[in-house]
Amino acid sequence: MSIRCSITKINLTLENLAQGMPKEIVPEFVENLADTCLDNAYKRAPWRSGFLAMSLTKKIDGNTAQVIPTASYAAFVSLGTRPHQIRPRNARVLAFPGGQLGGMVFAAVVNHPGTQPNPYLQLAAQDTREQALEIFHQIWINYAGL
Repeated sequence: MSIRCSITKINLTLENLAQGMPKEIVPEFVENLADTCLDNAYKRAPWRSGFLAMSLTKKIDGNTAQVIPTASYAAFVSLGTRPHQIRPRNARVLAFPGGQLGGMVFAAVVNHPGTQPNPYLQLAAQDTREQALEIFHQIWINYAGL
């Protein structure tokens, strides 16, 4: 299971803006949008171990930019999970730290309560939408030599 957050259009006004801008600056605009979205997703990703945030990558194909988490559990974080049982796969019991006095806990089955959805990629895309005109403005100033 994987999840991707793509930014291909950012409201009609931005799409019209992209159609009307000089062709030379479109790649820079898409690259800056991708970098901004990646940064926003990195900041919004949950940081228990940091692996999910560190797994974020960007992919640019023409005028389409994607921010993609490669962590295997990214979809479960974004969409949440229902309550479920966890059973051992390669052993008779599960073992994890957390017992009294810092000991180990051993269990044949664990009833996990589930997790709430954390739509960090969607929120990062929304943040990027809000920053898009500012990004365009800076690129335009550099292009025009102002």
